[in-house]
Amino acid sequence: MVIILLVSAVYIFFGWFMTCSDRVSPEKTYSSKWSVAAIFTAAIIVRIIGALCYPGYNVDMNCFSAWADLAYTHGLSSFYTSGVFADYPPGYIYILYVIGFIKNIFHPSDAGLYFLLKIPAMICDILCALIIFNLAEKH
Repeated sequence: MVIILLVSAVYIFFGWFMTCSDRVSPEKTYSSKWSVAAIFTAAIIVRIIGALCYPGYNVDMNCFSAWADLAYTHGLSSFYTSGVFADYPPGYIYILYVIGFIKNIFHPSDAGLYFLLKIPAMICDILCALIIFNLAEKH
């Protein structure tokens, strides 16, 4: 709960800073870019800290780990015909294949594997936020 309040306070501060600096400064695009860069940097740091501190839902993480192993060891062409229940689309299984490849080369600990499994979601979060920001900036 404390982390949620702290993260909310940081986002509120950066949001307030962006709106105040845009009204006062005639060079609003320059200050806005630095403010947005600071917000996205904070967002990335918060996601990394959260991913390292919280292991995630154990059933899902074990399932993703098993799918990554299966996709890598048996290949992508036989993933859905192997008899394993998989209710995710092939795009995510391709990502898990890469994670399975990395896992079999480096043999990370459970915490390292869980972090590795969380990286695609963190990247997608940041990319979606950038897309939304760019669309909002145009309008």
